[in-house]
Amino acid sequence: MKIMKLNELTGHDVYEFCYSHNYPNHWNDSSIYITDEDLGLLSPYIDTVIKNYHYYGPQKVSKKQWKDIKKGYLKSENKAATTDQIFHAVQLWLENDSSNADYFWILGI
Repeated sequence: MKIMKLNELTGHDVYEFCYSHNYPNHWNDSSIYITDEDLGLLSPYIDTVIKNYHYYGPQKVSKKQWKDIKKGYLKSENKAATTDQIFHAVQLWLENDSSNADYFWILGI
């Protein structure tokens, strides 16, 4: 799993993790990006926490929901070592959110 910044993107089939204060703008320098394949690894856990998750548009995600997604993943027997990276990267990214909002956006492909 590769966590990318805007200047590292080679295509646009990615999900953008966007700070609350940057929404509805897309392609933000302060966002982090992951491929649709990588987000797909998390989809079983996302779908358990967020009913009717909107994969192809904007989705507001509370920090509590994200923690619950992580808990579900950690309890799973299907963990992939590379998937752990996304949780670590998102945690570091959230720590740099100057707005201290209790949510962020995942902008779909």
